[in-house]
Amino acid sequence: MDIDHFNAKNDIKKLDEVLLGYNDRKDLDLIFTIGTRSTRKAIENISSIPIVFTGVTDPVNAGILSNWKSSGRNLTGIGTPSYITMGIKMLFENLDDPSTLGMIYLEGSPSHEGGIQQVQAFAKEAGFNFVYKGFPLRDTEGKKKSDDEVRKSIRACLEYVLPKVKLFFVQPSQSFSQHFDIFKEEFVKYQTFSAGDPMYIKQGIIMGIGRDIHEFGKQSAQYAIEILNGVPPSDLPMDTGEQFLIEFNLKAAELVNFAPPIMLLAATDIIHKNIETVSDSSDE
Repeated sequence: MDIDHFNAKNDIKKLDEVLLGYNDRKDLDLIFTIGTRSTRKAIENISSIPIVFTGVTDPVNAGILSNWKSSGRNLTGIGTPSYITMGIKMLFENLDDPSTLGMIYLEGSPSHEGGIQQVQAFAKEAGFNFVYKGFPLRDTEGKKKSDDEVRKSIRACLEYVLPKVKLFFVQPSQSFSQHFDIFKEEFVKYQTFSAGDPMYIKQGIIMGIGRDIHEFGKQSAQYAIEILNGVPPSDLPMDTGEQFLIEFNLKAAELVNFAPPIMLLAATDIIHKNIETVSDSSDE
């Protein structure tokens, strides 16, 4: 099997060009997409080549699916309904006092807004206070904001939320990752317990709770094999990935004076002892 790999690196124009070019190729049997943006762009540009996706936080809210039973078209994938809620439930199960939770989010991001909706519903059901605030990455004219503007927005949102909460959960975003030094500074300032997607675990959150990407990849590969053997993607219901990992960063816990109980460490799959600097990148 030959694999043609492409990473848009936030160049949306180039992504559209590459996907449109795929329509003219006769050697492609299947397209595998990772993440909300690449999957949305793939279904916008391609209607004849089978597509398998994963790494999409909320495919229904993002307009990728109308339901999990069948896409009705050339698409199927591996995901987790209420992915953010599942992560927060795991967080609460391992902490003693989950009375308040905070988040910030990217306005206009289907995955982030879908995550906020999930947590709003869960907060009402579970009876905890949920404090959140969002900001856009683009101005009213659609122009992308500068790094300085984004950093100011992140800090302002954190300054609004963190004084009101005991726990903070970070949704996955390359824009957040690029500026995570601000998150770390604010967590230390307010001595806040931080959790979220494992992409931030080496940058300074205490607890990483997320999908086991290797297991999700294996499930995606199984679907790819069925499609290559002749099964239409529309005949394969979206599969639920249920393999989650918990990671813990001892250095991040030390910075906010959190002493992890033995039972919490015993439930952890991977323990980290330092914080690393991660190279810059960004997307929406």
